[in-house]
Amino acid sequence: MTDSTIHRVLILDNDETTGSYYILFSLYDLLALSHFGDKLDSQKTLESLCRSCEEFGVFRPGLRAFLKEIEGMKREGLVEKLCLYTNQLDVRDVYHHPHWKTKDEITWSVPLMISKMFNIMAENDEFIDELYTRPIGNVKQINNYPVKDLARVFSDLYPKEKVNLEKTMFVDDLHHRKYIIDSSNSKTDKASRCPIPAYSRQLPKDAFKVIVDRILRIHGLELHWHNSILRDSIESGWIHLNSGLRNLHTGHSVLRKTMDRIRQFFDIQCNSKSGHKEKLGGLNKKRVKDGISKRRTKTATSRAKGERRTRKGRNSSS
Repeated sequence: MTDSTIHRVLILDNDETTGSYYILFSLYDLLALSHFGDKLDSQKTLESLCRSCEEFGVFRPGLRAFLKEIEGMKREGLVEKLCLYTNQLDVRDVYHHPHWKTKDEITWSVPLMISKMFNIMAENDEFIDELYTRPIGNVKQINNYPVKDLARVFSDLYPKEKVNLEKTMFVDDLHHRKYIIDSSNSKTDKASRCPIPAYSRQLPKDAFKVIVDRILRIHGLELHWHNSILRDSIESGWIHLNSGLRNLHTGHSVLRKTMDRIRQFFDIQCNSKSGHKEKLGGLNKKRVKDGISKRRTKTATSRAKGERRTRKGRNSSS
């Protein structure tokens, strides 16, 4: 495989990397067990939930801008595929777990909800190319923790090609770094690991109730007594968990640094980097020209104002 044909793949973890998603699991349980979950429209629900997740800090701060920049990179051809790889369990594959199915006949899971909300933020329905969750059955583990296999992603995306991860990058929080492996032993995964400080956020105590009420309101629904009891029970469990969270890395700078690392990784590896640099160089030249033009305009304006003040002073003194 020549350098020009090495595939450029970006992989993002979910928990503690792109957000602190504890509340979504409690919400999922409510929607799966209640008598109103099956009356909801998927798009309306996810759009409302996406806004709430941004407002309350469920998503890492700056995530929308981060995803929009990746979307631009995909459009430019700098990134070929964007995947989510999480060790969250996809409950759609678990028979005995309650399932949330909306009135438009879609069965959901928390990882799928997150991937669709990312599409909403990026304003592209095909933004996330693939979603990978924890496999069910015998999974390789390190210290009783399921590993994430880069070869699994590559082999799934390009089943007829030999695994080559020179242009694959996996963004995951620092604690999970040692759990990312390359089972193909292709020796190309070392530079592919991009650790990011873990993110967590304690939410307002009424966040769960507010999110549920918003979803009900946009659908014109009300809670009956049995659903109210169920909500209160699930909400109390979430509040207990939420109260034990410590706020970690809640600023925007983490994602900015991660984006710098992503751009550096793909620019260095990309054969067409000269063309990309020319584009960036042209953009920088335009900014310089714009800056010079603005300074000249500002100087001319200041000079004109000074002349008007001088003439006005002369006229008043005469």
